[in-house]
Amino acid sequence: MSDLKKVLIITYYWPPAGGPGVQRVLKFAKYLPEFGWQPLVLTVRHGEYPALDGSLAEEIPSCCRVYRTSSWEPYFLYKKFTGMKTEERIPVAVVAEKEANWKRRLSNWIRLNLFVPDARVGWKPFAVKEGKKIIEGEKPDVIFSSSPPPTVHLIAKKLAAWSGIKWVSDFRDPWTGIYHYDKAKRNPLSEKYDKYLERKTLRSCDRITVTSDGFFPDLENQKKISFIPNGFDMDDMIAVKDTRNSKFTIRYMGSMKSHEHVDSFFCVLKELSEKEDLKKSVKLDIIGKVSPFVIEAIEKKEIALEWNLTGYLEHQRAIHLIANSDLLLFIIGPGTRGEAIITGKLFEYLMVQKPIIAYGPLDGAANRILKKTGAGRMFDYEAKEEVKTFILELYHKWRRGSSGFKLNFNEIKKYDRKALTQRLVRVFEGSID
Repeated sequence: MSDLKKVLIITYYWPPAGGPGVQRVLKFAKYLPEFGWQPLVLTVRHGEYPALDGSLAEEIPSCCRVYRTSSWEPYFLYKKFTGMKTEERIPVAVVAEKEANWKRRLSNWIRLNLFVPDARVGWKPFAVKEGKKIIEGEKPDVIFSSSPPPTVHLIAKKLAAWSGIKWVSDFRDPWTGIYHYDKAKRNPLSEKYDKYLERKTLRSCDRITVTSDGFFPDLENQKKISFIPNGFDMDDMIAVKDTRNSKFTIRYMGSMKSHEHVDSFFCVLKELSEKEDLKKSVKLDIIGKVSPFVIEAIEKKEIALEWNLTGYLEHQRAIHLIANSDLLLFIIGPGTRGEAIITGKLFEYLMVQKPIIAYGPLDGAANRILKKTGAGRMFDYEAKEEVKTFILELYHKWRRGSSGFKLNFNEIKKYDRKALTQRLVRVFEGSID
């Protein structure tokens, strides 16, 4: 592998971590060797992940060297104080969850105001120390840090300043503009310090890659930013077999947090379930961790048709299920800069080529993708009659054995992970605007 250039990837989420947070970096690492780059991964030894998925380790290329370090994190104390079991997984963006328990409210306040920029900041001294050893031994050509958590950028900033190596900072989500800060109360001093760290990072790095336009509208030098969206990997479809369901099956993949609960959608399901034929012929599956608030809200609706919570599943199993769905539910929760959000699941929905019913900003980036690809329709959060009509149209087409959707495959293939990795390489090599 001596002819390959090297990139030091700094990421908190790496197998055995599961969930969407690991997918982007893992897929980049998978395809980088095909474009002449060897990935070197600096990650944590025993991370606190919202989900585990050991199967993802099979996708790590043989030339990839992984370096793991210790980390000091407060989550053990958080679990003990709030009464969680040691093996329980803490949800992503737990600080935004609606929670009556005073212990959790206090814990979340401490996390927001005393751990800046995030609760992984205790990893920084361990990672910087190990990163210097890696740089001395491996002599990488580029440093690439991918957040969340933003702590990875503080690590990269320190290493880039020490070594003089080119540094590309990657953002799967905004930093201080991330949605869950809309729901949380922060001390003004903590918020000001966090924004200071953000500004210093954006100014210090050589290039910035983002999953959606509009993450950093106040950055003076917008030319530093390259748009590289999330995507899908067609290898995930190799073992998938398409089968016809005995019921019209609506599926949602991913965690469903309290701010992603769309009450009007469940009102529509309630109305549909009052029709005897639909009650017996339609079902809903939610694949992922669901907020207790959302579960309670659904149960109160007393929806008569079949609905299931499967919990988190290994990635390949989840892909198999969404590929064998008749309608896929996609939600961008309301909040600041929601128009810029394009979550990773949207692209895996595109990959399986099944109709999508979506909720989110009608003038947002996700809706533009839906329109260009012809993959589905975006609705306002309060829409009911239009949603009911949309579902019924698809249901009747399903009864006739047709999806009725005309997809723009040329548009969809733009989001292939391999092609997106090639774009990242161009950023590394300075050949992309």
